[in-house]
Amino acid sequence: MDQGVITGVWRENFPDLDQVRYAWMYQNNPAGPAHCQIARDLSRGEVLGSAALFPRRMFVDGKECLAGVAGDFSVKREHRAFGPALSLLRRGVDECLSGHFDFLFGFPNSLSEAVLVRAGYKAIGQVRRFVKPLQSRYLLEKWHRAPGFAKAVTRSVDMLLTLAARAGGWGIDKRFRAESPARFDSRFDELWRKACHQEPVIGERSAAYLNWRYVEAPHRRYHIYALSQGDGAELAGYIVYWLSQDERVHIVDLLAINWAGAADALLSMFLHRQRRERRQAVCISYAGTPDVGRLLRNHGFLERKPQGNLVVFTPECSPFREHLLEQDKWYALAGDNDV
Repeated sequence: MDQGVITGVWRENFPDLDQVRYAWMYQNNPAGPAHCQIARDLSRGEVLGSAALFPRRMFVDGKECLAGVAGDFSVKREHRAFGPALSLLRRGVDECLSGHFDFLFGFPNSLSEAVLVRAGYKAIGQVRRFVKPLQSRYLLEKWHRAPGFAKAVTRSVDMLLTLAARAGGWGIDKRFRAESPARFDSRFDELWRKACHQEPVIGERSAAYLNWRYVEAPHRRYHIYALSQGDGAELAGYIVYWLSQDERVHIVDLLAINWAGAADALLSMFLHRQRRERRQAVCISYAGTPDVGRLLRNHGFLERKPQGNLVVFTPECSPFREHLLEQDKWYALAGDNDV
């Protein structure tokens, strides 16, 4: 890959991207280096755009395979609808058809999605967004702009939110112990080994992958919240999140041994911690299994407008095709995106 060309495209189209992202995302991915396509105008020696596929180990119906996560799709404005834009994405599809990847997927914005669909991808379902208000200020800033009104009702609304949390049984579960490790250790490998077959389509979540994806990420500081059992040698689940300047908590990954027990306790104790630390709200986006939606609604999360679709390309002859094109089979959160 031509690093100078790719980072040059970033400077023009993604000015906020840090250059150290190239080594991290394009070269150090534990699943393999990125595959990047570049479109040029040979007559003028001009780079028109680029698109990447980031390798990701996936498990589909219990079988390990290699997917390509579509990302960093950027084309000069006058060429975005057809021509170079479509050619870039079709070349990525050709890589899949030639055997470099078992399938491709991505979480594009609306403009990129139209071109991906033309290239052969299929939109299989929405990326759903949920928000859990923890403090009255979040609700009042959303729904009322009068400072005097906000000041008058803040204490009452906070009391109602606290009572609702207690009524729902949210808080400490004495079967588990919460911890915030700095890195993902071997216990996370054991958790992944137990949980990897719970969903028909799920991305690898080994300790090596998680450390690369979150601990070593150069662009954002992520935090780990984990539940252990007994003497702490065994994990029941974890959450990875980051904090925005407005004191909102953004969950990007969540994994637990089962939805009925450990996942419920994990989210309950996590919300208790965030409320105690005076966070304004907890946000999460996901695509796939309805189990996640049920869990979130049970804990008082409110659904917001979807933020796009999960799109998938899979060859006609793929043994994974039936699962991959059914949204309910997937388990995909914000951390499964291309960053």
